[in-house]
Formats: sequence, C-alpha cells, structure tokens
Amino acid sequence: AGHSVGEIAAAHLAGVLPLGDAAALVAARAGLMQAISAPGAMVAVRADEDEVAVLLSGHEHEVSIAAVNGPEAVVLSGAEDRVLEMAGALRAAGHRTRRLKVSHAFHSPLMEPMLAEFARIARGLRYGQPRIPVVSNITGRLAEGDDLVTAEYWVRHVRATVRFRDTLRTLRDDGVRTFLEVGPGDTLTAMVHESVPSGAEAVPAVRRDQDEVLSVRTAAAALHARGPALAVAPNPRHVPLPTYPFEHKRYWLERTIVPQNDTAAIAGEPAPAEPAAEVPAEQAEEARAFTQRLAERPVEERRKELIALVIDLAAAALGHEGTEEFDEDTGFFDLGFSSLTAVEVRNRINDICGTDANPMLLFDHPTPAMLADHLEELLFTSPTH
Repeated sequence: AGHSVGEIAAAHLAGVLPLGDAAALVAARAGLMQAISAPGAMVAVRADEDEVAVLLSGHEHEVSIAAVNGPEAVVLSGAEDRVLEMAGALRAAGHRTRRLKVSHAFHSPLMEPMLAEFARIARGLRYGQPRIPVVSNITGRLAEGDDLVTAEYWVRHVRATVRFRDTLRTLRDDGVRTFLEVGPGDTLTAMVHESVPSGAEAVPAVRRDQDEVLSVRTAAAALHARGPALAVAPNPRHVPLPTYPFEHKRYWLERTIVPQNDTAAIAGEPAPAEPAAEVPAEQAEEARAFTQRLAERPVEERRKELIALVIDLAAAALGHEGTEEFDEDTGFFDLGFSSLTAVEVRNRINDICGTDANPMLLFDHPTPAMLADHLEELLFTSPTH
C-alpha cells in the first residue's frame, strides 16, 4: 500500500509500472503540480470525516477532503481563504487544527488545471497487472478491475481523497499485523498506531532526527523480534562475534509483550470507533498485578512510582540510556517527542497499566507529572478502587 504519491512506488513494487515509467509518472505529476499558480492551503483537523464533510456543502468547487488518515484525522485542502475559514470554524467547535507546510493544495480542486496534460503523459506509459495485492488509496480496498492499470486511474488519483484509514482497515482484516513504513520519515507509523488495534506493530525504516543507518538497523531488529522470517534474508551468513565482559546496565523495559503469527505490509504516507482487540491473557494478568501492587501503596509513593514509570518510558522512546535529563515538569515535546514517540509511549502505558487511553494521551497530559496524575485518577479513583 502507499499514501498519495507513495502508491506509485507501491504499484512499481507490485509490477504494475516498470521503474522508468513509474519515475516518469512521478516526475510529470510533480512538475505539473509545481506549475499551478494558485498554491492554496492544507490543514490537518482532529475530527471525524462526517463532521468535516458537512462544512464542504456548497464549496466542493473550492475545498476537498484530501485525506482521511484516522478515526479523527482528516486533511482539508483547497482555496486558502476558504480552507482557513473552515479550520477556524472547526477550532471554535473544539477541534485541534494544524496548517501543513506544503507548496500546494494537493488532492483538491486546485489540481484541475494539470489533469489534461497529466492524462496525456499517463496514457503513454506501460501498465501490467499487479503480481502482489495492492490496496488502492482511492477506494481503501484491494485494487481490482481498472484500478492501478489505466491512465484514468492515476488521473483520478491526483484529485481523489486518500483513504488511508480504510487502507489500514483492509490490511488489518486481511490479517496484517506488522507494518513497515518505507519513506523519508515516520509520519505514517503514527497513523498506523492510531488506526490499528493493539496486537499490531508499525515500524519506520527511517525515523525523524535519527541517523539513517541506525534507523534501518533498528527497524530490522524490530521486524526480527516480530518474527525472523520478516527481517532475515534466505540463507543468512552467520559471523562469529567476539566475547566481552558484561556490564550490568539496564537498557530494556520490562513486561514486553511480543505478539506472534503476524504478517507484514509496506505502507507508503486513519467514523466509528474500531472494535477493541482482545488483550492477551498474560498481558492482562501482568497489568492487573501491576495496578494491584500500586493500589496497596500510600498515595504519595504511588504517584512517585507512576512518575518514574512515565519518565522511564519517555527516555526509552527517545533512545536515551538514562533519565538524568528528565524531570516531572518538563514537557514531552520540549524534550523532542514527535507524534510517533507520543503514540509509542501511549501504547506502552496501555500495555503496562491495562488502560485504553486514546492516541492524544500525551498531548492532553504533556508532562510526566500531569500524566502520572491522570493515571492515578484513571486507575485508582474509579468506583472499583
């Protein structure tokens, strides 16, 4: 699967487009888009598609929903004034919005002037049937019929909404539980974590603000932990490693749960809530034991342990060996958190505490102290405690 222009890369890997033709399609698309004189604007909104779609009524010639990336992750795109007006209305209704740093309003009516020339170029390319299944961005379902294999499909692709959330649901329903993001960053990985229930894992080949070689090696290690067949080439050559004196230094978090028997997919760039995934019995028991142990402690001790847990998780998410530069009042995002690391820490808290916190947990409680206080309230001030 791919996201937006990433679907062209997916189509090439599936055998639909030869490399030269795939590159020509990308180059034509990029050049024609850059030549459009009205750049427009794009705004990401934390709201569900139906609520955003209501605002578009009567303005479809100016603004589109460019992407539906998650249960409450929608992107508006189109004429700048109208997009910003709609974003303001959504903010006033209590939704978070963020203007995207882009050159043009992709997947919007402002792309119309390029379509005729793009169609002419696309008709001169060679297309074949996919050798492996590909999920279409346009439908969010497995490609079939004329999907991917005609010039007309790729012309529609320029304007159509990117249905990434539906793409992820299709992959999930087909048994995919491991997702590898192949691209220049980790944006899609955070989207996968938001849309796919626990039990699945998303791994970026390249992490933002991390050395690329280290990122790729870390991704290979994560895939290997999910199942050696995902990461190890056939007939691997084993090499001897020198021995060394062990240093008793703790690097890994405890209580790591590694699901088995999954499958892998490549993601290129998430309505009603998804049904919750069944929590493995061992994980649920460990969460119960953890909360029971904390429940028996005085409130102040319990708070200190929750803060220490949160700081440990934050340090691990950022790849730090120790927690010396962390304190309970420093904001996660001041320390360098991205949306991906925020979701990863949320996932670990859910695993350890047996909670079902939403992906905005660290945005709503942005320091270790605030998050620990929220966990205290969530775990120990409910009617059952």
